[in-house]
Amino acid sequence: MNFEISICIFTRNRERYLKVALDSIICQITDDIRDKVEICISDNASNQDIKGLADKYRQKHPHITYFRFDKDMGVDINHLNAVAISRSPYCWTFCDDDIMLDGALKYILQEIKENPDIDIFIGETIIYTKSLDEPAKSKFRLAKPSRDFIFEQGNTKGILLLGFGTETIVRKEKWQLYSNDNKFLDTLFVQLYVMFSMIKNGSKLKSLIKPICGLRGFNGDDTFNVDGMLRRFQYDIIALKAIPEDVFGKKSKEAKMMANQIMFNILAAVRALKMNAFKEKASLQLYFQLFDLLHQYYRNNILLYILVLPSLLLPSFIYKIMIYMYRKTLKKRRTIKDTGKIKELFYD
Repeated sequence: MNFEISICIFTRNRERYLKVALDSIICQITDDIRDKVEICISDNASNQDIKGLADKYRQKHPHITYFRFDKDMGVDINHLNAVAISRSPYCWTFCDDDIMLDGALKYILQEIKENPDIDIFIGETIIYTKSLDEPAKSKFRLAKPSRDFIFEQGNTKGILLLGFGTETIVRKEKWQLYSNDNKFLDTLFVQLYVMFSMIKNGSKLKSLIKPICGLRGFNGDDTFNVDGMLRRFQYDIIALKAIPEDVFGKKSKEAKMMANQIMFNILAAVRALKMNAFKEKASLQLYFQLFDLLHQYYRNNILLYILVLPSLLLPSFIYKIMIYMYRKTLKKRRTIKDTGKIKELFYD
């Protein structure tokens, strides 16, 4: 079978979320593209009947490849394996708790057809509450691309847009050049190591402004809900420092860019929490622990003190008043010179 794209889902013990993800994908596989699309499910030793679920959905779409590890191999190895078992030239890495937005599959197939020289595509996302019943009330980041943009060979600023996976489509041939390096296999971000390496060695990236997937802001698992938020922040903070330093060098411009980016990521996450964007509340203790963690790894970054620290210390009710006043009086889009980074910085 000559597939054009594989939807590569990595999962463990989240059958109820996986059902929703599969429904969002399969409803878009019409007869004209049925033989172009493969769905791959890599099961990290679940104690739920994921195989039975895959067999059930194979009745709706025959091209489902299922693999199960006999023991827990960790998220990163499972992530890599989801791509490894695929049989398509392009792979859409997909988290089991996310959804594919309507029209996204045919849109990506068309992008692949029109851009044969692009190795990485990254689409926009919509952040939802954990039940996916409504979008989060506040953006989880402070900036977004203003238009489709191709990061040519040598332009490494595209690394700022790369994330956990569901919004990313990669050329498998180039991915495999670095996916067996056995690096960063306990970070949750091995995919960043692979894609950073691809970009360093000449891969082109295209960012797309069309939203292609929906993400759960907090999905209810221990790692991601508010009580476990510090642990998730820890993964982000450590990995987004270590990986660019390893790939590009400790004193590289890319490492500095990512250090600044993690400050903006944390700032956006804190803002979302203080605005109750996910119907969850974070404790003051969390904010103090978060600053202590940031200080361990980014104590020399000025943004920690002029942006993140004031945001952490500001009471939520004052924060909300300031955002309200800003929206009513001073809200403006600030255009940044188009360097292939992010063109518009705005607050919603």
